[in-house]
Amino acid sequence: MKRYIKPISILPLAVMLCAATFAAPPRADGDVLHIKGSIKATEDHTVTPPTMTVQLEGTGHATHLGLYVLTAEETVTMPALASHGTFEIDAEGGAMLSGTVAGQGTLINGGSEAVIDEVYTITTGAGRFHGATGTITVNRVVDRTTLNSSGTIEGTLTLPDHGRCR
Repeated sequence: MKRYIKPISILPLAVMLCAATFAAPPRADGDVLHIKGSIKATEDHTVTPPTMTVQLEGTGHATHLGLYVLTAEETVTMPALASHGTFEIDAEGGAMLSGTVAGQGTLINGGSEAVIDEVYTITTGAGRFHGATGTITVNRVVDRTTLNSSGTIEGTLTLPDHGRCR
């Protein structure tokens, strides 16, 4: 007696298994991106005691930003070297982040350099960063003779969900 085996389609089962395995859980708060990279910047100072206006233009490379340009305008209170102001980051592909910045400077090496620690609070974004929020910390050392600086950037960026499929 010959047995006849009826072929069974396993395609629907495979599709369900793959969907369950690779589906990302829904997030109410959207995606969180971790930013990490470097910066080189140049400053221009206008001193009007007891404050100093700093125009900053920097470039660098960071995760999720790619190559970027950072511009900021800050008011520094002297002699405390505390600052506040606004910023814009133009990233690859036309994406943009902007918001407020607050920082603190500390003189080192006999005053020839300053360590600058700044927190950039992201309040708006455009392009692939539309609706983004978050914070980026910039730590850099400024040569007070040339007004050139270099350092690191690191932080998190939260993108809204916008109801997109995952």
